[in-house]
Amino acid sequence: METKYRSVNEIKAQICELLTSRREQPCSKYWFRNKDRCYYASTFEASFRKAVHECSNRYSRLLRINSWDEARFIFRSPIPRNITYWVGKCDSRNGGFDLLYMVPSGRSSCSECKPNRRGEHCIFHQHHFICEKSAPYSPDIPEKIQVLCQQPGEPT
Repeated sequence: METKYRSVNEIKAQICELLTSRREQPCSKYWFRNKDRCYYASTFEASFRKAVHECSNRYSRLLRINSWDEARFIFRSPIPRNITYWVGKCDSRNGGFDLLYMVPSGRSSCSECKPNRRGEHCIFHQHHFICEKSAPYSPDIPEKIQVLCQQPGEPT
């Protein structure tokens, strides 16, 4: 009986440890995480409007680079190099531009996407794209379970 009691308490301790320590959940398959954000780099090209739609279908939005830390992370991330990507906003120093793309090839840069002299607009060009969304977290543990996890086990 004592052995079963010890075994039940060990299992309870493992379950409580799992519930209280695993607050961060991994990002979905094909996504990678940085702090509280998940990122997805497409494996195919699309127009700007299609890229916006594809991110929306993934419950996300086109990447908006809001800080140097985020830019550094993206530029050092596992996404393939020498590919042009659509992003929603970049260059936080100057307030940012909309309809931008970046080329992370050793040195990354952002360019404003606007009509050229012939009236052609780059939003119709095909590029890969990067989506972002909030990273998942475990829901809060109900108070009843927290109380049970804090109580020492007793034999019945």
